[in-house]
Amino acid sequence: MNTFTSTKLLLLLPLLAGLLSGCGATILPPTSVEQPRAVYFLQHARHSSLLLTAADSSRMRYAYGDWAWYVEGREGLYSGARALLWPSRAALGRLSLPPGQDGELLEHVIGVGIDRAHCLRLEAELVDRLLAELDAQYRAGEVPPQFNATRNLHFVRHPRAYTLLHNSNQVTASWLRDLGVQVRGNPALGGWELNASSRDAAADADFTEGARCP
Repeated sequence: MNTFTSTKLLLLLPLLAGLLSGCGATILPPTSVEQPRAVYFLQHARHSSLLLTAADSSRMRYAYGDWAWYVEGREGLYSGARALLWPSRAALGRLSLPPGQDGELLEHVIGVGIDRAHCLRLEAELVDRLLAELDAQYRAGEVPPQFNATRNLHFVRHPRAYTLLHNSNQVTASWLRDLGVQVRGNPALGGWELNASSRDAAADADFTEGARCP
């Protein structure tokens, strides 16, 4: 990174901090679901992903992120600031999994660390619809899928650029809204909370002792 770029980054960091100050989002699952289907909301440090259950009980994990960070493994300070401050190439990641088993360790199943997991019981029709949309986006990728072992995901290019206002957590929030979940606030930095009054519609998944959605 040259001196000019470093100086520009240092000047922009206070602006970035101001834009993102107070960022945080609250998840409010629906309290009434006619045909419930398990969806796991997963937090990985400052990032998030969804694990969706299909009609045949198979599962699909999806994540959205910056291509350089997620696929190429460029995770330094400059790379992270660049991804937020300038539009960049985006990636859509996918991992196909078999039906869940009693006592399975969720971290072992998805192959990456989890800081927190919530199992949401959501409307099956909406889950099927989102799965169909994401599968179509994945199949329409401009390049063959590229596997990143650290993320344990197969990535294709996403058509919409990764930006400060369209980052990994905000895309996850849009997916949750498509599933009938209310998301209040700004999850840009990954400050997620599950609304305490909604815990009858969701369960904290213990991914160290075996994840199961009650």
